[in-house]
Amino acid sequence: MLILGHTRFSLYSPGSAAWKATNGTKYRTEEEYLDYLYSDERLGPRTDIFLGLTLPILKRGAGDVDYRHIISFSASLPEAYKARLREFADSNDFVVLDEQGTGEGFNPLTYGGRQIEPGEVFGLFRVDDDDLLSVRYLQKASAYVVPELTGFQVSFGAGFAGLWNRSGLSHVRKYYQPMNSMGLLSIFGKDSTGNLVGPSLVSHPLSDRSNPVVLDSREPAYLQARHAGQDSEVGKASGESAGDSALKAELDRLQAPENLQEFCSLFPGVRDKLTRSEAQLGLVFADDGEESSSSAAVTIAAQELKSKIDVPLPEPANSFSVAVQLDCSPQTEHHNALWSLKLVDAQGNPITDGREIDSLAHSARDDIGYFRYMDTSAGTQTIKTHFVLPSDVRCVAIEIVHWYPMESTIRVLKGSVFV
Repeated sequence: MLILGHTRFSLYSPGSAAWKATNGTKYRTEEEYLDYLYSDERLGPRTDIFLGLTLPILKRGAGDVDYRHIISFSASLPEAYKARLREFADSNDFVVLDEQGTGEGFNPLTYGGRQIEPGEVFGLFRVDDDDLLSVRYLQKASAYVVPELTGFQVSFGAGFAGLWNRSGLSHVRKYYQPMNSMGLLSIFGKDSTGNLVGPSLVSHPLSDRSNPVVLDSREPAYLQARHAGQDSEVGKASGESAGDSALKAELDRLQAPENLQEFCSLFPGVRDKLTRSEAQLGLVFADDGEESSSSAAVTIAAQELKSKIDVPLPEPANSFSVAVQLDCSPQTEHHNALWSLKLVDAQGNPITDGREIDSLAHSARDDIGYFRYMDTSAGTQTIKTHFVLPSDVRCVAIEIVHWYPMESTIRVLKGSVFV
């Protein structure tokens, strides 16, 4: 069974309306666009992710699937990155290089059609050069590459999202988006006359407007890498720090996995890329005991959250991470609890002037002060968050506060703070 992957590796498309970076909303000249597209700051991390994780993970999970991956890239791609692609292809025969703009480029559909006979089918999926598909993706996809589903597309809606930056991978969260581009599978076949038949390749959010689509979200299938240099983030914030702050706030609104055991098993090699705090938080409630609350600076005992729970830190901290597992009654609503931070300045004086502190809100109530809501809901859930404060600000204690409506019952099952 043939399944083809296709990646447009930073392909030069100055007139494309599909990318914010190319549609004139950010870069006004071709030179500005090329400087962005081929900058080491953008290409370096993408190449590391793609060649070091994305492709090896897919190949590892191929099993008996005839998996080949087409990498389309521009002739204008800097030679250093062409060399890395060629070196990888030379040692991995499942890779097919497609250099565009030299007269040698080809259509992945044409390539796939040449590999099959009338009555046979192949699957074609897309993955960007900074995203990952799980080690089980090809086995899951292969179940749908059958003649009866010719003309169908298959969307794997469940996955993870996380923040990539120079420090590594953090803020891993559960993510659900039907008909996203990551691993969207199209089934093509040849009819009795040798003509290629299959779905219309339209913009992925509109797939079900043109084709029958199977939605399979039974298991996480992808990791969407979020970073300040992402094409979809162009124009949203200036600089990596500002972009990271916005992405962290966005990711913190999503549900954290209870632990990262399943995540690490689905994406072999990613565990080593986790930031220290993410690894601590991600494995704090793991079952294998490799990381546990015993390695935490503070352990939060099981108890009912009646009004508030005081959690003093062993020493003033500029950055720290917190994880709690909650059991919430059916009456629990969104933002039914919050973290309240007791902050001091460099001299140890309490900060009460209401100054703006990134990623924290401030309440006029003295007993709340600086805070961040928890995204609570009924049932058992795990909530994890990172706090990074300005260099002249320290936190001396945290309070877990039961917020309105007070009719809900919230019980802390366990929790840990890492400094």
